[in-house]
Order: sequence, then structure tokens, then C-alpha cells
Amino acid sequence: MRKYCILSIFIFINILIQGQQDPSFSHSMFNLMAVNPAYAGSSDQVCWSIVNRKDWFGFDYSPGVIAANINSPFNLFNRTHGVGLSIIQDQLVDNRNIRKLNLAYAYKFDAGPGKMNLGFSVGFYNITFSNIASLLITPDGGSIEDDPLIPSPNNNNNFNRFAFNTGIGLFYKSDNLYAGLSSTNLLKPKYENSDSSSRVARGLYITSGYDIALSNPLIVFKPSILASMSGPFTKLEATGLLEYNKKIWGGISYRSGAAISALFGISLFNGLDIGLAYDLCTNPLGAKYGTGSYEIIVKGCFNLKVEKKTQQYKSVRFL
Repeated sequence: MRKYCILSIFIFINILIQGQQDPSFSHSMFNLMAVNPAYAGSSDQVCWSIVNRKDWFGFDYSPGVIAANINSPFNLFNRTHGVGLSIIQDQLVDNRNIRKLNLAYAYKFDAGPGKMNLGFSVGFYNITFSNIASLLITPDGGSIEDDPLIPSPNNNNNFNRFAFNTGIGLFYKSDNLYAGLSSTNLLKPKYENSDSSSRVARGLYITSGYDIALSNPLIVFKPSILASMSGPFTKLEATGLLEYNKKIWGGISYRSGAAISALFGISLFNGLDIGLAYDLCTNPLGAKYGTGSYEIIVKGCFNLKVEKKTQQYKSVRFL
């Protein structure tokens, strides 16, 4: 219980005062739709992914996040476009949730040896919490349920707010390279309570990745980086993956001030991939009390168009 109170206070103060960051993912290189609307339609196929992440094993009611994304290219007026949908459910404590839904559109055009996407997204943030005071204690072990700034049954100050949200981005992709620049929470959505208000921090993301063929043609080295700035927070993530025969991959990722991750994945059938990641926390709180975090991703791509098979017919007239 003591651990839970410490973690709850840490999360609550961080969000109420400084604004919520977008959630972090170990499989960020496979989850770009969540941070860059211009990623929509960057592939020639319909691509989807579902990510389930659970943090802070050492704490009761540890936070977790689920993200679902889908995007597809389409042609209109002899031009190529992209459309996408991103849904995120971020559970910070047992009764505090942030839900984010974004619809994305991207315009796709030739740029050198690759394609450039210009995109934007529209959607909403929904933040809810209630009875936070029952989970917190004062330094001397007392209750703080009478504090009017903290929702509790005593002050009838439960919180449920919606806010309009937008984002913009650029995304470039060629055969071996991708690079992106995007901003989320562009309007810094504001949530007002009866006695206080808070804004969601604007996020800036820079991402890039490259495929390097090794001497063995079946093995490809895939380094990638993701740099993000959200409010007062700056974070850098560097990942190195080795892929064998486009069937199996594994590697290591480092997230500055947060964790070192081990990743492993496998391609099954019909374009279905499954990946696992385990994070070992490196920050003081997680290193002392937590036993790590895990993440599971299921993703895949498929073609909308079904190619017609050429059929041959024999006629007795030509025998």
C-alpha cells in the first residue's frame, strides 16, 4: 500500500501541474501512427497494430496503456492520399484514465527516390478520474479527502472532461529510409475544474530509421531513433534491431532516463506479426521499487485489392 501511495502521488502531481505527456512505447518504430498523422498511407497496404503495455510491476494497480492504429492509402482525383485512425487508452491509476482518439489524413507525393507525406489529425482528449483522495496519504499517514482540489466522495468533485485536439506532421519514406517530424496536442487542450485548470503539453517528435543490409543477405540491421519533447520533458530513444529473413527480429532499445528494453518478434502467417518487449527501469523510483515493464504488439498489413487470377479455358474447337 505504501508503494501505491508513493506512485499515485508522483503521477497525480506530475499530471495536474505539468500536463500529461503522450505515452511511451518500446515498439515505437512500429507505432508511429500514434505520434505522426503523416504516417497514414505511407505503405502501399492497409496496416494495423495493437499495443498493450503494462508498467511498474512492483506496484499495486500499476499503470498501463493500450493503443490501436490502422491506416491505408487511397486514390482520389488521380492523387495518392492516406487516412488513419489512432485510439489510445491510458490508465494511470486504478480510477484515472486518459482516452485519445485521432483521425488522420495525409497527402502523398514523390520526393526524390521516395515519397513524402503531409498530414494532420483531428480528434479529442477525454480525461476522467474520481476518488483520488482515497488512494493518497499525507506524510504523517493522515487522509486528504477533504482537499477541494482532489476528487473524492466527500467533496463530490469527480472529473470528466473532453477537449478538442489536433496534430500535424511530415513523413518521408524510401526503400531503406524513413524520417518524420510531427507535433501532437497542437492546441494544448485545456481542462478546467471548479478550483483549478490544467493543459495537456504539446508534443514534438523527430523520428528516423534505416535498413542496413549485412554481408549475409538474409540479415538486416535496423537502427532507429525517436526524440520527443513534451512540456518540460525531453526524451531520446535509440533502438537497434536485427531481422532474419523477414521472419524473426530482436534487439535492444535505450530510452533516456527511463529504461533499457529487450525486444523480440516473429512473423507468423498472412502478414501477422507478434512482438514482445521487456523494460528494465533505470530511473531511481523504478529501479528501487519496480521489477520492470512489459509490452506486447500484434500488427499486420494486407492488400485491399484482390488480384484476379488468369484462367485458361480449353475448347474442343482447337484440339
